[in-house]
Amino acid sequence: MNQKIAVVVLTLLVVGFSAWYFDQNFVRESKQGAVSSSTKDQNQNKEDEVLITSEKLLVLDGTERVKNILEFNALGKEKQTIYSEKAEAKIKKVGSLSYLSKENPVLVSNTNGSLSLDIINIGSNEKDSNAARLIENFVNPISFCLSPQGSRLGYVAFSNTDKDYGFSLYVSSNAGKDKVKVSQNEEEISFPTFNREENKLAFMEKNASNKETIKVYDLDTKKTQTIYETKNHLFSINWAPNDVIIFSEGVVDQWKNSQIYLMSETGGDLRKIYETTGGIAIDLNVSSAGEAFAYKLITSIAQINEMAPIYATPVKGGKSIKIYSGYKVLGWVN
Repeated sequence: MNQKIAVVVLTLLVVGFSAWYFDQNFVRESKQGAVSSSTKDQNQNKEDEVLITSEKLLVLDGTERVKNILEFNALGKEKQTIYSEKAEAKIKKVGSLSYLSKENPVLVSNTNGSLSLDIINIGSNEKDSNAARLIENFVNPISFCLSPQGSRLGYVAFSNTDKDYGFSLYVSSNAGKDKVKVSQNEEEISFPTFNREENKLAFMEKNASNKETIKVYDLDTKKTQTIYETKNHLFSINWAPNDVIIFSEGVVDQWKNSQIYLMSETGGDLRKIYETTGGIAIDLNVSSAGEAFAYKLITSIAQINEMAPIYATPVKGGKSIKIYSGYKVLGWVN
């Protein structure tokens, strides 16, 4: 009997020691590992919170009844309304901007039905922002842009007349004077964009071979140079800092993915910096220091004029950060 009791006690001691040893060497280590993993996740989240640029992103938002311009930081936070359209001047279209600008060109419809070109001067808040009239009676352009310093205007118009049939690209002063016809083509012309010095204008033009090209017009020499050609579709073109051009390209009628490139103004140094999946990147816009770019991701042609997700991404590579779902990327301000 005593021998059986001794065996039971010995067994309990062995089990107890094994449990203690397992807890000390495995369970606690596992818990410590879990804590380390949690700390790693927290550190990763802190890294994700780092701003990729200190500049703020402007986005066109609103409804069919009223349009607003919103401002966000590069994490999609610190949202504030910068401008709300006025009842007497409803925003019909918004022109593109080349990186940093505090002046947004907008095509507005007046109460009498006429179209005018206004410029929205972006302040630090809605109270400080205001609109000013540039051109009282303006055409209905296919697309248009304002130069970074606000002195020049580029726009594409379409005509049904025999003499000027097709698309025409014009450059003028911001008041519409000193107009020069840069190009005329039966096929599409789009995405006009000025460089920082305001002496060159890049744009997309479809040629006779049904290929899409990127061209650069020199306002000083009055000459145009083709710097890129593709059988694919160009979805967005914009000038970026340091005399480079950013553009997105994808397969026609496929809305699955697009490639985003940077290249010099002469067509050299071509490099892919990003590829979107699940949609096409449009409204490309690079921050003034060149460290980040923003884009709107669409999955159909209808979404060009509809609300869709807007992202900011480091130019040197990294994760895209969703900023908002809006109508259009307008540009960066600081």
